[in-house]
Amino acid sequence: MLDKKTENKLKLLKNQLLSLKSVVVAFSGGIDSTLLLKAAYDVLDKNVLAVIIASAFFPNSELDLAIKTARQIGCRYKVIKLDVLKNSKISKNPKNRCYICKKQIMQQLLKIAKTNKLKHVIEGSNFDDLSEHRPGKQALRELGVSSPLAESKLTKPEIRQLLRYFGFKQWDSGSSSCLATRFPYQTSLNNIDLEAVACAENLIKSLGFKQVRVRMDERIARIEVSKNKIKALFKVFDKKLIDKFKKLGFNHICIDLEGYCSGSMDEL
Repeated sequence: MLDKKTENKLKLLKNQLLSLKSVVVAFSGGIDSTLLLKAAYDVLDKNVLAVIIASAFFPNSELDLAIKTARQIGCRYKVIKLDVLKNSKISKNPKNRCYICKKQIMQQLLKIAKTNKLKHVIEGSNFDDLSEHRPGKQALRELGVSSPLAESKLTKPEIRQLLRYFGFKQWDSGSSSCLATRFPYQTSLNNIDLEAVACAENLIKSLGFKQVRVRMDERIARIEVSKNKIKALFKVFDKKLIDKFKKLGFNHICIDLEGYCSGSMDEL
């Protein structure tokens, strides 16, 4: 059962989506965009198109999950390949990289919306995201892309509660984010390092850890897991796992004793 507060926010979300009449949903298959797509499809049906952006910043495992989830919801979807590293303003990883990248992606989605005669583009930022450092928010404002979850004041715990209510198995999965966030600003981004980080995170996840980040600074891997899981990670981190990290190109492997922290590269 849903608590009354969350139930009211869901009604507000659906009313907002209904007022938009037709939408393109920027869909990653993550917790937030899954609820957004589910709610949009529930009220707008065929007037919804999920667009999944396949890029070097989006791990293949998450791409597969996004496609699977869109099919589970029953919504029509489109996968668009975007070579983000071709843009030197992005690959050089300046402090405003997120803004530049988000603007490029959303401009692509706006073109798709126009081609398909859909009135709006929406994305899955939630109410908690409003208090975090997210340069991409400026691009959303400039392009008129709305964030219905945030506008409905839905928080991450409430979104998880709703996904569980709707029967999505990933309701308690770790938060996902762009792979570029694993690198310090001004560090040039390339396919090899991005793939190394994605593979390293999958290694840790395969051991049962849900919330994982592997930050790369030079050839050092700094691993973040939830704070209450740090001791468990020490117990399973043997020579075999270290060798796998070194084969991916890491010279040194460290476990961050502060635990997982969203946007920790921004703090640096």
